[in-house]
Amino acid sequence: MGYKTPSRGLFFFLRVYGAFKTWYNNIIIMTMWGESMSSQDFNLPYLRVLDEELVIAVGCTEPVSLSLAAAKLKIRFNREPSKIIVKTSGPFFKNIRAAVVPGTKTLSGIKASIAAGHISGDPTKDLEVLSDALHPEALKAINLMAEKDIYDIQVMKTNEPLHFILRYQDDDGYAEIEVKRFHTGTVRLEVDGKQIPLSNPNNHRDGKPLIDRSFMRFDGIIDFVESIDIDTLKHMFDPTINHNLAIAKKKALKGPRMSTSVETLIMKEIQLSMVG
Repeated sequence: MGYKTPSRGLFFFLRVYGAFKTWYNNIIIMTMWGESMSSQDFNLPYLRVLDEELVIAVGCTEPVSLSLAAAKLKIRFNREPSKIIVKTSGPFFKNIRAAVVPGTKTLSGIKASIAAGHISGDPTKDLEVLSDALHPEALKAINLMAEKDIYDIQVMKTNEPLHFILRYQDDDGYAEIEVKRFHTGTVRLEVDGKQIPLSNPNNHRDGKPLIDRSFMRFDGIIDFVESIDIDTLKHMFDPTINHNLAIAKKKALKGPRMSTSVETLIMKEIQLSMVG
């Protein structure tokens, strides 16, 4: 049997089907957002999602997320725990094992992350919870707490890659916090059996509800990537670029100095990678 060339009818059908899918996805976006949108406005929902997802963090997000939870739990428990129980998803456990806790230079893992947040964390700063410089006394206290024989670390079954439960307890009671999906996504805070109302629940960020992502389709994301003007994204990416460039400069001071030409080349490569 020889190879048969697809008919014109098939090509026509595929073109009509592709046009219908684009029209259908646009109708979904218009229905969900309740706006009369021009063709250029269909990027707006994707831009808002991207703006929510790009959150600056000091250091690797897994240890920072656990440090933030510990800083919050310390306030609720209001005393030193005699036992600390941690349950995490498999991916979270894998990622945090070798991640250095910001400000400690060498400490890594679950125990150090909890200790850093407990000793020096500022729960009002979200993922910048450990942004304040750690003085020698704090580092010593973090080391001592991380070395205590009070931790019970477990890997739990969960469908969420980012999911953990942290519990402080002693003979008089307990406090427990559960974080899911987002690094700052507290879904439950409980003290001695009483649920604490959340001021910023998991479907909110900075007090505002998160954008409903059910409108997102693969072909819509491709259209967004191919059509978006790169200048529209500058206000989102510039802070990230500036933070990382500052880190690179600081690292370079410990070795060969970074010349202006090298810095210019790095910035050019970053911009090219964003465009292409």
